[in-house]
Amino acid sequence: TTPSDTSLYYVNVTDNATSCSVLDSVYLVGIPKPILIGLDSTSCNGLEVNLTAIPTNIPNLNQYQKVSYLWTKNGSAISTSSQISVNSQGTYIGLINIDRCQGTATNNINFSPYPISQLPITKHYCQELTNQVVLDAGPAFKHKWLTGNNGDTLRTLSVNPEVGAIYKVILTNEFNCSVRDSILVKNICEPRVFPPSAFNPGCTNCGNNGVFMVHGAHIGKYKITIFNRWGEVIFLSEDIEQSWDGNYLRELMPVGVYPYVIYYEGKDEFSNIKNTLKGKITLLR
Repeated sequence: TTPSDTSLYYVNVTDNATSCSVLDSVYLVGIPKPILIGLDSTSCNGLEVNLTAIPTNIPNLNQYQKVSYLWTKNGSAISTSSQISVNSQGTYIGLINIDRCQGTATNNINFSPYPISQLPITKHYCQELTNQVVLDAGPAFKHKWLTGNNGDTLRTLSVNPEVGAIYKVILTNEFNCSVRDSILVKNICEPRVFPPSAFNPGCTNCGNNGVFMVHGAHIGKYKITIFNRWGEVIFLSEDIEQSWDGNYLRELMPVGVYPYVIYYEGKDEFSNIKNTLKGKITLLR
């Protein structure tokens, strides 16, 4: 007989010659065949996958005295635990023995590399020449740019920041392995300076022409030197925001033409551009 549960059986044996009899009993334990669930899964590199050899159809294994486990990877024994965590590709077979009942499950486990972003660390563009710059995150199953706009889910993103701005993106492959990356986009152009040709010191109705102010764009290092007619330095500054009010040694210089030399450099990728501009400013009254 094959019982489905624990049953108690009695047997009565009689000796025909003596008519002597004896009564005995036995418990027959029925063990259901263990059912294990196999797993075919692809996870991300560096993560772990949890595997189990605990059967789904036997809620209480503690009722059995003889329970053992065996795990193999690609045919080689690796563990005798009921559950294992794996982080490398292979075929893992979990086995459980409950007395004479055995169950197995095959787990085919793979690991996927993460997507690789193609964004550089920084990118420069000159808004005065180009109205936008295109960012290319590289191939992936899904893209999500963290701009606050849920519709930015393409591989590329067109941007035109007025100043430096950081753009972030999440790349995800078909196995839900995700990687984040970011890029700093700078609006930077070649350096330029715009010195006036004349100014009128102290003039209250002359707008910005009351001082000699050099305007510029995308300037890194800067230096201006102004001379009098004898070549003496009467004004020197390394700050493009500093203007000359026409005074030297607390005295207003006379009307005339004053030569100057402006040295300036660019910023970032244009820092190798070094310029020297020589000119003349006319002081009016």
